[in-house]
Amino acid sequence: MFARMFFLGLFAVAGCGTQDAVYATNFAPDFTPAHHTVSVLGVFKDGRMSSEAWDAIAARIGASLGGTKCEAAYAEIATSPNHPLFTAIDEYTQANGPTDDLLAKISPAAVGDLVLIVIVAGKLPTPEKIKIQEETDKPPGTANTVGGGGRGAPGGTLGGMRNVGGRTFRGDPAAIDRLDLSASLFSVPKATSVALVALQYSGETIDDAVQKFTTKLSSSLPDARCVGWNWEAKIDPDAIGASIDH
Repeated sequence: MFARMFFLGLFAVAGCGTQDAVYATNFAPDFTPAHHTVSVLGVFKDGRMSSEAWDAIAARIGASLGGTKCEAAYAEIATSPNHPLFTAIDEYTQANGPTDDLLAKISPAAVGDLVLIVIVAGKLPTPEKIKIQEETDKPPGTANTVGGGGRGAPGGTLGGMRNVGGRTFRGDPAAIDRLDLSASLFSVPKATSVALVALQYSGETIDDAVQKFTTKLSSSLPDARCVGWNWEAKIDPDAIGASIDH
């Protein structure tokens, strides 16, 4: 079974790139990276799903996956027509993280053959240089939503949470002088994670980090195309809730 890996171990064995941008990819032995359709769950940040973080990177993820608009499944709970389902997803990911068990439960609604989740951890030491959104577009006092402080560990880290072989582990929190971005890809027909594309970035801006990350994602999944979700498929929120670790 393909296992999601800790960032440190992954970069130790597969890292390459420039001084401020180290890339790593890991594919299951039977995974062919070209010509996939991809349904996006959303962004996992600060120990929970974040629709705000997704809004900040959605356009570039879409551009890296066929150049089309990419709609993430996870949306603001208050405005979602699937309120019970997304409440269950929110509660599950806060307790367990975005595990294969969760993705298997919601995969019947995926139009694509892969489900992608973006995981964000860490913080750059120069928040004044963050330019992922124009400051004039943000409400007063709003912090940047991709890297930085917020709920969870100091510095906006994810607490090192990773799913390995269906279990959840907590490693050391990500450093506050770098940003870790990863795309975990779950195969719908195989019901397991099959790929991880990651960037460890210590440069100056989140804008640059996201550009580098999405460029790497595009080259790692040639001819991939973003597709949506079919919420007419029956997904049981109670089954998700029942599998939360308490």
